[in-house]
Order: sequence, then C-alpha cells, then structure tokens
Amino acid sequence: MNSYEYLFGFKLESLADCLTAAFRAPEDILERKFIREYLRKDVQFAIDQVNTFAKCYYDSKHRWKEFEVGD
Repeated sequence: MNSYEYLFGFKLESLADCLTAAFRAPEDILERKFIREYLRKDVQFAIDQVNTFAKCYYDSKHRWKEFEVGD
C-alpha cells in the first residue's frame, strides 16, 4: 500500500488503468444492469410500503354512510 492509497483509501489510476478500462465494458454493462434492477426493486418496495401506509390511514378515517328509506 502506497501513501496515496493509505491517505485517500483508493489507488490512483494510472494511464494503463484507463486504457484497460475500455476492455472491461461488458462487465460494467452487467454491473449497471444489476444495479438498475436492484434499485428498481428497492424503489418498488418503497412504493408498496407507502401505498400500504396510505391505505391504512384511509381505512382508519373512512366511515361508511348508511341511509334509511326516505332520507
């Protein structure tokens, strides 16, 4: 571990790292698809929770109206 990596917590990218990054595109695409799918599922879970909360709130405040004949 060099001093830069020790100080900042990551390795300084060299020119060779930048050039080899072009050859890693398929892995990056798969990683992006995985992240997108994971985020989509996470957002869907949050939306479902909010919908459940809204339904519980509505159900607690809602009162059925009953009418008699002639009202």
